[in-house]
Amino acid sequence: MSRTTPTARTTPTERTTPSVPTARTTPTERTTPCVPTARTKSPVRPGRRGRWTGPLFVGPYLLFLIAFGLLPVGYGLWTTFVVSDPYGGERAGTDNWTRVASDYRLGPAVEHIALYLAIWLPLLLLTVVSLSLLLHARKGRFAGVMRLAYYLPGAVTGSAAAMMWIFMISPQYSPAAPLLRALGFDSSAELLGGPWLPVVLSAVAVEAGAGGWIVILYGALQSIPDEVIEAARMDGANGWQQAVHIKLPIVRKYLAFILITSFAGGTQLFVEPQMLSLVSKGVISATWSPNQLAYVYASGELSFGRASVLSVLLLAVGLGAALIVIYRTKFYETDARR
Repeated sequence: MSRTTPTARTTPTERTTPSVPTARTTPTERTTPCVPTARTKSPVRPGRRGRWTGPLFVGPYLLFLIAFGLLPVGYGLWTTFVVSDPYGGERAGTDNWTRVASDYRLGPAVEHIALYLAIWLPLLLLTVVSLSLLLHARKGRFAGVMRLAYYLPGAVTGSAAAMMWIFMISPQYSPAAPLLRALGFDSSAELLGGPWLPVVLSAVAVEAGAGGWIVILYGALQSIPDEVIEAARMDGANGWQQAVHIKLPIVRKYLAFILITSFAGGTQLFVEPQMLSLVSKGVISATWSPNQLAYVYASGELSFGRASVLSVLLLAVGLGAALIVIYRTKFYETDARR
């Protein structure tokens, strides 16, 4: 009977000898710490570097705001309660407020400026928005040339613009004399003395102020990503739909800023009607606007208290309108708060 013989047998040495690593680390190598090749700076605590960045940027503005904004407003408000006696001396009281409220010239001045704002503000916004959208739709060299062309009239403002428009509305010297005569105007007095004066002042203000706003609004439109416009175009939106549903909602805060600033400036209209009243020989009243009435109080009647009353009232109207626009347009709302 044959026995099977194993082909290979492991020796005791092979069974008991443990595996030996090919390389062993010495104790020195295991305990020696890693030494950096370059010396590193100590970490900066979060917020340490930018702690003074905000105050440094805001500080100069706050100084100017206090010096040329809050302090004059406070002084003007205090002046409204200082009543100057006809024979010298001053006393505290509310006579300045009652005299301004009962002044027969205040009502027509408020009506004039309200009519002017009703014509000028929509015309300004329509001009700025339409021309800005046109420039954004026609990019390239055309947009650059037209931006300059729109901005140049803004260099002629105030008294210079009023003097230029005196010649523009005079049938004797205006290049549009045939049109003026066709409308029935034979002299500038007929145009300035009737109900057309708010229209003339609105044209002067739009010509002088629209160019700067066009440049600002066009810059805001330039910030819209091209991918958004391209996606709308691929979805079938035409130019009008892109403007109404995409571009204008994105730049609505810029429009709100234009409205706030323009309204505040419009209520303080002074230079244009003042210049026109000086050269029209009494055709335009010297108190056509509330700001002109305040000027008459201060320079003609030497009543700085009543002039301060009108100034404070104009400030209150401007701030009230600004708060309404800010609230209605959610001016300070960010994407994180929506």
